[in-house]
Amino acid sequence: MIIFHDPRCVEYFSPGHPEQPARITGSAAVLKDRHPKWEWRESFAADEIALLRAHSPEHLARVRNALNDFDADTPAHR
Repeated sequence: MIIFHDPRCVEYFSPGHPEQPARITGSAAVLKDRHPKWEWRESFAADEIALLRAHSPEHLARVRNALNDFDADTPAHR
């Protein structure tokens, strides 16, 4: 199993949102302990070609031009 993980995920915090820094670090620690043979890799930003394999150009434009969070569960990061 290969797990792609970005340690920067703990930098996101929103009061009341279930994805909290402690939950992310705790989950990663448990998985590493229980599955020592799993390979952990850092994630990386996808390029335009890769993004267009999964999303329409219109969707990418909407995400790029977002001024506010999409909803309470989907923040817009710049």
